[in-house]
Amino acid sequence: MNLGAMESPIPSGIYRHYKGNLYRVIGAGKHSETLEPLVLYEALYDNPDGKLWVRPLSSFTEVVEVGGKPQKRFEYLHADHRTSVGVGVIIERNETVLLQRRTGAHGEGTWSCPGGHIDFGETLEECARRETWEEVGLEVGAVTFHAITNDLFPDEEKHYITVWVRAEYIGGEPVVRSAREVTDVGWFPWNQLPEPLFTPLKNLAEGKGYTAVGVTAPHARASLPNIARHPRPSR
Repeated sequence: MNLGAMESPIPSGIYRHYKGNLYRVIGAGKHSETLEPLVLYEALYDNPDGKLWVRPLSSFTEVVEVGGKPQKRFEYLHADHRTSVGVGVIIERNETVLLQRRTGAHGEGTWSCPGGHIDFGETLEECARRETWEEVGLEVGAVTFHAITNDLFPDEEKHYITVWVRAEYIGGEPVVRSAREVTDVGWFPWNQLPEPLFTPLKNLAEGKGYTAVGVTAPHARASLPNIARHPRPSR
């Protein structure tokens, strides 16, 4: 499941009300009866009247007059800078790795392995199996830990910790099952990966990650097969 693929008329993040208080926009939706666009937001201060609020989108985004001057009712400040955890699933077949082209979220148009956000209460193995099935329609065998990468997306103001696992290929052909998340899938040799690569996969391929025994060292692109498949700790 790719949460970033859910469309919203306004960005989630931190907003300042024209009276000075800060709020976190959780998301936007529609009234179940009238289909009026609504905004769900959270007060970031001690408000005795409540923590969560809902307001019509038209009211949330309107301009009000303050001291004789026009001013936005809510001014967007920045993204909600909280680090998220994702899972990347490495599936290999005959010296090739399964990749998919992303769409509908950060990293639009880049290539990565199947994966996504870990849901509340899931194990890494459960997340890997679910995401692989939801995105490319494959069931996998044994799932084992591989590495961790620390992935920053400055333009989108996002920060992810990606836990990479290796999943055993047991058969079948991948297909695009979630068109809102994936536009293409294919098997690629490690030394002929398509461009551009999704930031977490690029970091993994360049050895910028952590294993169970240490930190992987940066390597030249020519060494991609050894690094991405078998990251080595620094000595």
